[in-house]
Amino acid sequence: MTILEHSLIILLLLVALLNSAVLQGLMWWLIGGGLALAFLSPTPPISLPWDWLAALAIPLILWQTAHRLVSARWAEKGRDFALWLGLAAAISAFLWLSEDLAPAGAILFGLLSASMMWRATEEQSQPSYLGQVGPLALAFLLAEIAPAVEAPGRYFFALSGGSAIGAFIGYLAGRIIPKFAHDLHQEILSLGQVYLAYAVASLLGLSGVAAALLSVTVFVAYSVTQGLWTDGRIRPRPLDRKPVFLSAVVVLAFFSWQMHVPITPRLMVEIAIAMILTALAVWVGILMKSPTFLAERSFIRVLRRVGFLFIPAIFLWPRETLLDPVPLMIALAAAGLAVLGTHYVLSPLVRFYTWLDQMIEDLEQLGEPVPIFLVRDFMSRDYVTIQPELSIIEVVRLMDKTQDRCLPVVEDDRLVGIVTEADLFVKEERIPRTDRTYEVLFKEPVLPEFVHEVYRRGAQYRASDVMTGEVAWLKEKDSIGDAVRLMVRNGYSCLPVLSADPEAGGELVGMMTRFQLVRRLLQIDQEEPKEPAI
Repeated sequence: MTILEHSLIILLLLVALLNSAVLQGLMWWLIGGGLALAFLSPTPPISLPWDWLAALAIPLILWQTAHRLVSARWAEKGRDFALWLGLAAAISAFLWLSEDLAPAGAILFGLLSASMMWRATEEQSQPSYLGQVGPLALAFLLAEIAPAVEAPGRYFFALSGGSAIGAFIGYLAGRIIPKFAHDLHQEILSLGQVYLAYAVASLLGLSGVAAALLSVTVFVAYSVTQGLWTDGRIRPRPLDRKPVFLSAVVVLAFFSWQMHVPITPRLMVEIAIAMILTALAVWVGILMKSPTFLAERSFIRVLRRVGFLFIPAIFLWPRETLLDPVPLMIALAAAGLAVLGTHYVLSPLVRFYTWLDQMIEDLEQLGEPVPIFLVRDFMSRDYVTIQPELSIIEVVRLMDKTQDRCLPVVEDDRLVGIVTEADLFVKEERIPRTDRTYEVLFKEPVLPEFVHEVYRRGAQYRASDVMTGEVAWLKEKDSIGDAVRLMVRNGYSCLPVLSADPEAGGELVGMMTRFQLVRRLLQIDQEEPKEPAI
């Protein structure tokens, strides 16, 4: 394995780890310690099946990138794009002046670094296309750059063929996996279909990266329309699990240990300049009120995230590879095509698959009565929504006025939570990894004898303080049987009805409550014609 491939795997792992939900506290030190191993004395190289290891790592990392690509957006404002270009230009100028590189190589690496830095800072629930190009380019560069350089025309066919295979496997997975009731089985199969797409395309001489990317994006987008994740959380998220996260950190440390970077005065100066450049970029981003750089409120936290990607990229990337800009240019072009293709093809493709499902369902149900017991026939379209900043006192007044005991919380036309009558009273919370429980009110521990003291401070609490954030939901075309099972198994008294998954921009279209369901069923029963007495 070459030094370039070592660098690519390290950077890909960093991109994935820095966007994990478990990254906090000690985990930062573990990642930093793993990177520091690159400065140790030279170690004897260990011969391992590198191609197989790359085949194991790339689909796992692509799952995270493709999952974000489904809900990615263009830069909301022109100044965001201008900031991104300015960041890329600053990095390019730094490399050009410090290493006497050709302008083309410095510019391409500047674009790659700016995209990775953007990815490190943006909010997970609101990703952008600018932040996805860099990680995809690294994957293309690691897995497929040799055939791309040798025959660019044929490689374009490989990209198209791999994308078609991935789109088909993603659709099949979306049809098959919901038939498995156990959540763990669904998660294992969801991740397994990415490896299947990567392997099939690679064996056929096509682009495994494009196949894995399309299999995930199609699977996630299609499964969202089918309501696979009723609680609103798209799964699996393997790197959000500590065992997988720690395993990735160990792999990162191993590759850093195998890649020796000698410490020289010039390198230290470059790292210092890179840190100053990083701090300046973060400061300008916050000053310009870019949503990407405002995802974290702390300047130090944003600086840490950006620095953990940009600084390793500076001192780990083999500079001689920038002398030939062709491989990096092809990798960036392939990543750009993948992003544009996903943006323009994904929605029509999902609509086609949905139409195909309807055709298959119509053929299967020929001669059978059409089911009438659907959620859309029972839900209420006359509902009241509240804002996260509404005080608890106003929430109670609104419940009393409308007689609604479930109020959806909406922000920027997106469902962000729900407040029920149960959220306003004392509840029992379980202590993690124990059988013991304790009483809480407004998510704060409380003794029942002193609940009046908490309610006395009710004006200081907001809906966002008590709402349930991860909300289970239904679709209009779900059967009443599915709704009843969800309510019974989880003890829900009400469920919002959405047009699609919240992470994919699903809108609130109705509310389903147990009382509405009972009342409507009784009305239907009364409306049924009675058989004449004999």
